[in-house]
Amino acid sequence: MRLKIRIEFASVDHPKVWREMWIPMEINFDTLHTILQIGMGWKDEHLYSFQESLESRYFHIMRPPYEELPAIDSTKVVVKDILWGYFGSFQMAEGMRNNNTIDRLHYIYDFGDHWEHEISVTDFDSTPVSHAEIIDGGGACPPEDCGGVPGYKRLKDYLNGKMNKKEYYDWFTAVDAEGFDVHRFDMVEHNRILRTLR
Repeated sequence: MRLKIRIEFASVDHPKVWREMWIPMEINFDTLHTILQIGMGWKDEHLYSFQESLESRYFHIMRPPYEELPAIDSTKVVVKDILWGYFGSFQMAEGMRNNNTIDRLHYIYDFGDHWEHEISVTDFDSTPVSHAEIIDGGGACPPEDCGGVPGYKRLKDYLNGKMNKKEYYDWFTAVDAEGFDVHRFDMVEHNRILRTLR
């Protein structure tokens, strides 16, 4: 069986960065993390956490070691055991035209830059799948270590000519900002990499 999920950045727009994909139900959360890294365009250089909300103390699913947070080992939790419940919540919220975040799971990547993604489960079916597949999406993933949402806004200002090169030369050189296209998303390439996961 497989689940259809939509993942998008919670605080990034112009353009929105989002993906819609089918994922196998039987994978663990560490594998889901790898799928999301490839799907969004991250490089898997930082820690991550899945949690029910940003204020949650109920659960954090992470890759060990996790010294400061009481957390659940992401290699030991199967996706369907958690995400299945989010499908019902999503359907209820859609039916009520409710924007309550209870229907979303939060995925935090890079605890320094704190990239918050929201995951909604929008459908499921019994098709057997061996790998994830992106079926739609848009927007480029921000460069690693660009300073989170405020840094990404400065980067976009720079790319739009609202900031001169001299002001932020060292910082933008470090994150390789030259030639960055905020709209670029190559679904074919992302899916090619996803097919190599086993």
